[in-house]
Amino acid sequence: MTEIIPAMMPKDLEDFIETAKRLVGVVPVVQVDIMDGIFVSEKTWPFSPLGSEQFTQMADQGSGMPFHGELAFELDLMVDRPFTTFAKWLALLPKRIIFHTESTDNLAGILEGLVPRRPGLEVGIALDTSTPNEMIVPYLEMKTSAGAPLVDFVQCMGIARIGYQGEPFDDRVLGKIKHFRERYPELIISVDGGVGFDNAAALIAAGANRLVSGSAIMQSDNIPAAIERLKTGSTAAI
Repeated sequence: MTEIIPAMMPKDLEDFIETAKRLVGVVPVVQVDIMDGIFVSEKTWPFSPLGSEQFTQMADQGSGMPFHGELAFELDLMVDRPFTTFAKWLALLPKRIIFHTESTDNLAGILEGLVPRRPGLEVGIALDTSTPNEMIVPYLEMKTSAGAPLVDFVQCMGIARIGYQGEPFDDRVLGKIKHFRERYPELIISVDGGVGFDNAAALIAAGANRLVSGSAIMQSDNIPAAIERLKTGSTAAI
């Protein structure tokens, strides 16, 4: 069954809380797009006024993000050189954390630095539509000393310009998904960016296990119905 994950781009903590409220009891997992204004041009919380102080307080308390226990969060780190900061993000107790291949020249160091891993934490690596799949193959084949994979899933970006909701879908991602699915039949493949009712079926058919969608879900008047449409690949109106 395909997992549908709503995405949020919180301008500040208040926006985060208001968006999360709409999703409590509707979905188990929400993606939070973390953007620093460097790796991508946009900024989200905690790279906002008061955000750094709020972030530090949450990390120090060790109780997770707002609604922890009611919602699980995957943090999509669209930040420059996350090698120096990833430990801080882990203090927010995410269910999943995603690193962008293009954001760092030390992805191997990040993955190795996550060992030993907090039980239940899933680690993903994202790649742009213009980044060859072969760039991340070495990381997909990295193992711990116990033989466990260091990467749990791949996130294929479905838009050419990341960091914005409502960007046009880039159909090059379909070929990238098919390639990964053929090479790694058991790999969890997530797609983020440009995911909507008109392409969900094609993404699922190509081999995607997870669809991450912001606009199609959050701009809907009926969030549960929108999620069901994406899950089934239905193009019929609600």
